[in-house]
Amino acid sequence: MRGTSWLIPLAILGVAAILYVSPWGVAVTHDSVLYLSAGENLSQGLGMQRAGPNGELRPIAHYPPLYPMLLAALLLLGMDEVHAATWLSAVLFGVNIGIAGMIVLWLTRRLHGALLAQFAILVSPVMLETHLNALSEPLFFTWLLLNLWLLAMYLETQRRPLLIAAGVACSLASLSRYVGGALGGAGIVILALRRRTPIKRRLEDVAILAGVSLCPLLLWYVRNLILAGSSANRALVYHPVSYLVLRAAFDTLSGRLLPEQLSLRIRAVLLLAIVSCAGFLVAWGLAGLRRTGCSHPEEAESVRRCLRWGWISSLFIVTYIAVVGFSLAFLDASTRIDDRILSPIYLVLVICALGFASVLARPARLIGTAFCVLLVGIYAIRSWPPLADIRLNGRGFNSREWLSSETAELVRGLEPDATIISNESLAVEFLIGRPVYGVPEAVDSVTGTQRSDLGSQLTEMRHLLEEPGAVLVVFTGYHYRVEMPPMGQLTEGLVQVAATADGLVFVDERNAGTWGTR
Repeated sequence: MRGTSWLIPLAILGVAAILYVSPWGVAVTHDSVLYLSAGENLSQGLGMQRAGPNGELRPIAHYPPLYPMLLAALLLLGMDEVHAATWLSAVLFGVNIGIAGMIVLWLTRRLHGALLAQFAILVSPVMLETHLNALSEPLFFTWLLLNLWLLAMYLETQRRPLLIAAGVACSLASLSRYVGGALGGAGIVILALRRRTPIKRRLEDVAILAGVSLCPLLLWYVRNLILAGSSANRALVYHPVSYLVLRAAFDTLSGRLLPEQLSLRIRAVLLLAIVSCAGFLVAWGLAGLRRTGCSHPEEAESVRRCLRWGWISSLFIVTYIAVVGFSLAFLDASTRIDDRILSPIYLVLVICALGFASVLARPARLIGTAFCVLLVGIYAIRSWPPLADIRLNGRGFNSREWLSSETAELVRGLEPDATIISNESLAVEFLIGRPVYGVPEAVDSVTGTQRSDLGSQLTEMRHLLEEPGAVLVVFTGYHYRVEMPPMGQLTEGLVQVAATADGLVFVDERNAGTWGTR
């Protein structure tokens, strides 16, 4: 494709942007600790496992393996965990910017549209947010874009190697995030609905895509069943989707286009108006093309490619929403419909928007491009303040807040072999470099149901606290989540021995006399 070299600078700028904004490293969150632990164990030849508080290695089934495998490769090169995750996120940001630009250039043959798509991703709060965390989303984006692009090229050329490559990209997406199975489902539907293709060919294509894309994931599930007793560490339990979850989803969607200060009703009306206007603009521009025709065969081919991309993207979005909805209702009640979850939809829609804005008839093209430029400019302005704060203070467990926490500093001073129980066990594990027991939960965060074994779990916790030097470290404020039992129930029979600005420390009454003498 002509003009590809012009796409390289913005991709490199994306790499530099992540490295510049994150001198503290990309944010390490609760999920990140598990990924980093798995990567470290893989680099040491211990497999996809993590150590429990008692030192026992436990197989990890809750997360797919590809992201920890890449972390392990970087750790073998001598990097530490946070630097490995930071460089991986930075490089993937550049790669994803580059692939998005190449897709738009392939769709439209217009360099300005490809560059604008790249810039839209570079300054997007959604894309920056996901690439500034030590999580698997950036890796998933890479395989998502490649899968959709390869599938679009296969539908155009009918060359089977492209279909096989699309299946490989789909399998790698699923091994990055389990929700990648939505790609396989969308691809199968797309291949099956081709009316002008003989049924035999359609069935063969479906079998090829399903076999290539699903087999690696099924093998991973079998591994999990054998080693961990569960395919993905999730149970099929129905839990109704609450109004609060749906409201959070709408707030996330509308918040990227409209001021959050507006009321729910006004935002709903305005969002519907924006979507309606966008649909009218595309229909008007396509109608103009039908009336006037395309002056060159390449223009007609670009329009067909954009329409095909829109069809593929729409099916992916529908399938993705269905998979996330099923997970929320039946597999994991703790799923939050936030920017992280909705980011794949945003990424695909950016390419759709810039693609259509570049190929429509002239009046609609100018209006669509102007609107995209305006939106990208707003994103750039809104992205700067949080990025400046991230550069100054960091985020996650490797931020200034956690590294200067009085409670965390107190924990670092405990004996190396002290038994530690905490409501922020993963944060403490990251900060001190060894596993920590979590406090019992009153509500199962995955199923959203009351735990029937809370009493026995509290009894077991108190037995652990009878050990010499054992402590219960409770981080207060927003750290004390709603899933936790009431503070009085959690600390019943214990003695408070320390209080800091952000936490409390309790011990068994038999150990109270020796606190502070170790």
